[in-house]
Amino acid sequence: MEVTVEVLVFDELDQAITNGDEAGTFSVTTPEAAIEGNDYSFSSTTGTLTLKEGADQALGEYTISYMNNLENTVTANQKVRVVNDNALLANLQLRVNGTNELVKLTPDFVAETSNYHATVATGVSEVNVRPLLADNEATVSVNGITATSDEWSDSISLNVGNNIIEVKIRAADGLEENTYTLTINRPRPPSSGGGGGETPTTPPTNSRPAPVQIGPGLENVVEIYRTIRGDGVSIDEVSISREVIDELITQNPETKEEWVTVIISDLLEDPADQFEITLPHDSILSLSSANKGILIINDFGEISLRNDQIREAQNENKDLFFRLIPMRNHGDRVTQEQRMEQEALVQQSFNNQPIQVLGTPIDIETNYTSYKTEIKIPIPLDTNATSFAVFIEHSDGELVLDRGEVQVDEDGIPNAIVIEVEKFSRFTVIANDGEYNIYPRYIEGFEDNTFRPNESLTRAQLATMLGRILIEERGIEAPTESVFSDVDSNFWAFEMINLVQKEGIMTGHEFNQFRPNEFVTRAQFATVADRWSDHMVKSITTPYTDISSHWAMSSIQAMYDLGWMIGFNDNTFRPNENMTRAQAVKVLNQMFDRPLLSNVLESKWNDVSNRHWALIDIETASNSYCTMLEDGEQQFDRFID
Repeated sequence: MEVTVEVLVFDELDQAITNGDEAGTFSVTTPEAAIEGNDYSFSSTTGTLTLKEGADQALGEYTISYMNNLENTVTANQKVRVVNDNALLANLQLRVNGTNELVKLTPDFVAETSNYHATVATGVSEVNVRPLLADNEATVSVNGITATSDEWSDSISLNVGNNIIEVKIRAADGLEENTYTLTINRPRPPSSGGGGGETPTTPPTNSRPAPVQIGPGLENVVEIYRTIRGDGVSIDEVSISREVIDELITQNPETKEEWVTVIISDLLEDPADQFEITLPHDSILSLSSANKGILIINDFGEISLRNDQIREAQNENKDLFFRLIPMRNHGDRVTQEQRMEQEALVQQSFNNQPIQVLGTPIDIETNYTSYKTEIKIPIPLDTNATSFAVFIEHSDGELVLDRGEVQVDEDGIPNAIVIEVEKFSRFTVIANDGEYNIYPRYIEGFEDNTFRPNESLTRAQLATMLGRILIEERGIEAPTESVFSDVDSNFWAFEMINLVQKEGIMTGHEFNQFRPNEFVTRAQFATVADRWSDHMVKSITTPYTDISSHWAMSSIQAMYDLGWMIGFNDNTFRPNENMTRAQAVKVLNQMFDRPLLSNVLESKWNDVSNRHWALIDIETASNSYCTMLEDGEQQFDRFID
């Protein structure tokens, strides 16, 4: 480790080792075993020695002999004092002033945890704190007044509501500092309820449990402390302690659950004005080592930090803090909506159409800005809006409109919007009833996250894709009666095969067979697409040299006329070749009038490269998304899970 060396005494040869000179070698009289290395850069007041691991015995005064590498080599002796960089407390206590009555701190004291809270009785107007230094050579102050280690401080006055006490430690090296913050709540006294006809007020609830979960069936709790400020603002405070997290992880160390979830619900009968959540640094260390992220769920939104972001927070060596302040006042919300309607950024994004504010705008404050955080804000279920965005007002004046990712429930109804931010301020969900279209995915990949673009398409797969569009976009119901002798009712594509047969889009073979696992040829695909389009073809000349007298020639001509299917560079159509899955979605997107996604940056499939010729068509077919009508054209709006 490195420690600071403070020079106490210079001898008569002081001029030989002045600031900026380099000492060639040095030796230490005692304890020599604690020192390693011979290189040492020295200034006139301080320098650095490298000590062996665990060499606490090296703290103290020593004499160092220097050999100066100047033209006239001289030796000088220096007395030095090796001091500690420890800026921690070994213990911290709180008591009612002048008594032996200790006040419990939450969480229990741990040297690396910086934030604590406590509640005292209404009648307690003064308290003392007792800090015990981990290193007696460090110094400590309480609210800016010098204190003595392991002794009670001077009295500290408490107002009604929250009171902040700061205990600051400076290490003996004069460089390292640390601050412990105590939030002490003194509840508002109840009114007498007499004479004036006033209703007696109920003293605030001291605490209630908040579930902490890690997967199904694994749950612990932390306490939510309700405090009332002097101005009457009610605050729900939560500190997510390391002990709670460690206990959950110990219960099931093999769990693959990625999140530790904390649920901080509001009190319906007495809602809080704001919520303050602390994630102590030692809790961050536990999450990091267990490869877990943290998910904080509140009625007004969810805040999540993935494990890679937790690791970033770990390196900052501090507690994380979140403050959530919902805009509860109805008049404030009306004013906010009126202001949103006037914002040029909103007008431009929503084409000057009327907008509405959904739910409750919320201010979120944190003590970090160096890494991204995901925020999920609920969308009220009673809205008829179709286009959503989050209007973000940063404290530095920056305005952002984020379309985010809209999530839907099992019925396809939007219920939340997810955004990712690097800094926090006010978040307002806005929406309007613009003209839009929803395009559900019609093709799935495989369990190993592959699309298999070059694999031949089967008749069952084609029937399924056609059937999904018939059901979802045309509202046609699938028959339940069995049609083909080789398609059992338990077959995965049973209903879709029956549906496309009923609609006359695909037919069977002899002996009443459908042959679901047989591959689809290009001629067969052209015939199916021709039936779907009901395109009337008269006499069309094509450049293809291999379709003359072919049974599917008219359908191939229709595909050429529509531009849905094209041949090859050698002027052949190759009607008897199998249709691949990639070729199929290229045609089906045109058959289904799908606007192609224009914002695809990378493939979602393991076996489809970002340079694949059919990447855009594959992503368009395999994603659910929504478009908005802008300037007469359908423009991509958002993906839909």
